[in-house]
Amino acid sequence: MLIQQMTMHRIFNTAIAIAVLSLMLGQAGFVTAQEKTNGDQLRVKAREHRTEIDTALTNFRSARGEKRLEKLKVASKRIVSVRTEALNGLIARLAESKKCKNLSEAQLSEIKAAIQSIITKLETQDSDIASSTDLTKAKTAIKEVYTNNKVFAAVIPATNGACLATRLTFLIDGRLNTLVEKIKAAGIETAEIEALMTKAKSSAEAAYTVYLGILQNPAAENVRASFSTAKSHLQTTRQELGAVKSALAKLRADYEQQTKDGS
Repeated sequence: MLIQQMTMHRIFNTAIAIAVLSLMLGQAGFVTAQEKTNGDQLRVKAREHRTEIDTALTNFRSARGEKRLEKLKVASKRIVSVRTEALNGLIARLAESKKCKNLSEAQLSEIKAAIQSIITKLETQDSDIASSTDLTKAKTAIKEVYTNNKVFAAVIPATNGACLATRLTFLIDGRLNTLVEKIKAAGIETAEIEALMTKAKSSAEAAYTVYLGILQNPAAENVRASFSTAKSHLQTTRQELGAVKSALAKLRADYEQQTKDGS
């Protein structure tokens, strides 16, 4: 009997810990130490890229005559290469990052396809600008590199969001569900917790769908609204997981009281 009580206590504590971990992951500002280091390195690299692009654009603005188109093409090459490098790096991180390790094969495939489509579009734009003989058309094409792809403003954040939503789904549907099933097998009523978990999972899946939509069309006019919608879904997931944690804590307290009364 004592061993059974200790086992149940451990199951309750682990389930609550998983719920807390899911809550932490669901917070936009939560990052591990390694993720912070990686983020700092990426920000340093981004600043270096901005400096290089600013220099190239300054050279274009100071150029005269036919040299203007030549200098604009140099700037364009750097603007595009920074974005294709970032996207190729993003694809590589999908397989390496702990944040994205819970993506299914189908999810990984559709995210990679969306990113690769943007890379192909950028490469086509780069080729068109490189062969352009019209300064005005080249300038318009460079603007479209920014507005039609939104690599840093939409694609990278949406990929991170999709990975987060999938990780939450995995924790809910995997480890947390397994522990709740063990509690249920002990004859303890878990219907309320299961209902909360279903809502949390559904909201996380809805967030993933929105993030994927952004990836597949980062130039859409409603991208900002889509990010707000995804954030709202994740907020709902956090609320439901908070309720799961509270319900588990109450079940643990009730169980401990019952075993105490029966001893």
